[in-house]
Amino acid sequence: MERILIIGANGQIGSELVGALAAQHGAANVIASDIGTVNVYHAARYTQLDVLDKARLAQLVSDEGITQVYQ
Repeated sequence: MERILIIGANGQIGSELVGALAAQHGAANVIASDIGTVNVYHAARYTQLDVLDKARLAQLVSDEGITQVYQ
């Protein structure tokens, strides 16, 4: 089972990826993230993430068992 993190999910491409990957892998297996606190496209799973915070990114990948990252 794939566990997917989408960085920049509130952007134009990220918003398309969230829906397509959630349909393919299940919404519970796709985590949308962006620097903003607001989940613009109402993804099933969303977390605020500043990609420049390497420690937070590494922790999220580890905690969630992420197997794929899209940016």
